[in-house]
Amino acid sequence: MTKVSLPVALNEPLNALQRSAEMITNMDLIRKMTVSEEVKSDSPESSCFRLICAAVLPVTHLSTNRNRTKKPFNPILGETFEYITPEVRYFSEQVCHHPPVTAFHFEGEGFECESYSSVIQSFKFGGGTGTLDF
Repeated sequence: MTKVSLPVALNEPLNALQRSAEMITNMDLIRKMTVSEEVKSDSPESSCFRLICAAVLPVTHLSTNRNRTKKPFNPILGETFEYITPEVRYFSEQVCHHPPVTAFHFEGEGFECESYSSVIQSFKFGGGTGTLDF
């Protein structure tokens, strides 16, 4: 049952590496957290400002995916993607296929970030008399 082919129309025309680059579309928030004048001091107001920006960043990323119902294509092992603008340089690579793990690095003026992401998926097929977990 796990080897069933699905129509390609169910996927969106991006792969997971390209979609992971969408997190840097809100560079103004990252820049405000790192190099703006509001965060230069170590005051409680500055700490609260950085905390607010850090909380708003993932929420804005999730809000852009609200109406996306299609799944991105799975990248193959060793596949890379880079996105370079005058403000930021973003590089990602698929480092493991089972489970899918993507390593990424992005940098800009005054900041640099390296991390990895992994998605654990669980499928349930309810048919006939019981439910099969994959």
